[in-house]
Amino acid sequence: MTHANILKLEKEIRQLKNTLRAKEEELLTLKNEYNKSFNRDTENTNEIPRWAIERYSRQALLLELGSAKEIISKLMKGSVLIVGAGGLGCPAAIYLVGAGVGCIGIVDYDAVEITNLHRQPLHSEVKVGMSKVDSAAIALKQMNSNVKVIPYNLQLDSSNALSIISEYDVILDATDNAVTRYLINDACVLTKKPLVSAAALQLSGQFTVYNYPPRDSTSDDEQIENCPCYRCLFPTPAPPETMGSCSQNGVLGPVPGVMGCLQAIEAIKILLGKTTIAGYLLMVDASDWTFTKVKLRKRNPKCLICSKNATIKKLIDYEQFCNAQASDKDLDLKILSSNERIHPKAFNEEIYLKLSPTMMDSDIKATDTDDVLNNKLSKEIRSDRILIDVRSFGEFDMCNIPSFINYPIDRINFDSLAKVVKEKNVQEVYFICRRGNDSQIATKQLKDKLIHSYKTTTLPTVKDISGGLHEWSKTVDNNFPIY
Repeated sequence: MTHANILKLEKEIRQLKNTLRAKEEELLTLKNEYNKSFNRDTENTNEIPRWAIERYSRQALLLELGSAKEIISKLMKGSVLIVGAGGLGCPAAIYLVGAGVGCIGIVDYDAVEITNLHRQPLHSEVKVGMSKVDSAAIALKQMNSNVKVIPYNLQLDSSNALSIISEYDVILDATDNAVTRYLINDACVLTKKPLVSAAALQLSGQFTVYNYPPRDSTSDDEQIENCPCYRCLFPTPAPPETMGSCSQNGVLGPVPGVMGCLQAIEAIKILLGKTTIAGYLLMVDASDWTFTKVKLRKRNPKCLICSKNATIKKLIDYEQFCNAQASDKDLDLKILSSNERIHPKAFNEEIYLKLSPTMMDSDIKATDTDDVLNNKLSKEIRSDRILIDVRSFGEFDMCNIPSFINYPIDRINFDSLAKVVKEKNVQEVYFICRRGNDSQIATKQLKDKLIHSYKTTTLPTVKDISGGLHEWSKTVDNNFPIY
């Protein structure tokens, strides 16, 4: 098949997608018109519609949640805003729509990628490239045409958060970065909205409810004081380089699914006025299925946003506050000067293609102790040039560039590495990682050690390969997988 044939087929598929989307919207409009007509003709205005009783009967039978009519009515009149249409937001939205919550808002600025599909069940292969909120809205409307779904294809920030959040009864934080967590928390406190927050990474997750009941509510002071906001527990953000993410550290798909389902349960309970997990944190470890529920500290009497003497009266610049970007994507660190970095294309042409054929692949293993790892590193260096891949062992095993030694950044002993470089008279060291962040950190730390070790003598060249393996795939080897 020629390239022209591929382009033609891709164009036809895009046209079919647009046609399908238009037909789905037409079908949903017809269903909504039919339901409204059916309700007017067959139901009393103060009664639950017949279709609602039939559809939601299984949950309406739960007497511990209230009477059947109360459950159905409160949920149909309720509204939930989900910030993030990813691994947490998708399962939460599925069950909230299934439960018949009257209005669901979904905020996300991202587009569907192939790497999303193992954990974000509202999206599919044919929707790759589509905005996540549109993809989610289409799927949710197909599930329940009686629920109003409002997509917000934007990045939540200080200019729009209050106006959007104020329109909903319950807010779900389904994001993956500190900047947005602080933003959502502060906006919920200022608008007096309960916040259901969750996180998932690798094989573990955690979730709780913040700011519920909110201050100035009808609840007693003791109940309010026992339920802190996010800022009460974390008054200052952690350094951005210490914050993990699914794209950096990985996640087993069902784990965020579990946490998102828990968020949906708590949102439903809040809408029904039932007791929630507020004041406690549930931690889940899927490796051995340990569920740990811990009591949280009370509201911080000096909290800048939710205390009686709060000083934050409006939303601030949260990127500046967290010294990070408001994105679920990988960090884009810039801690090295341009002469301390080398572009993958230049590295390939000037360094890699001229490597000695005697260089060997790494024999370092994840089971090696630090001493064994350092000894192996010393033995494997047979050249005046070292190429080090600082990704995890799992990432390196999945895909790597031959002749690179795998030395994960969280295992590197920079004192030992500097010693090896000096003893072996190594002249050049090049670091690479997935996107060019950890490689910068490794470069800086090794250079700092070498400056102290070499003192007045000429230092070896130490550089990171800018853009990492993603840029390598774009500019050097298009067959190298991007993940």
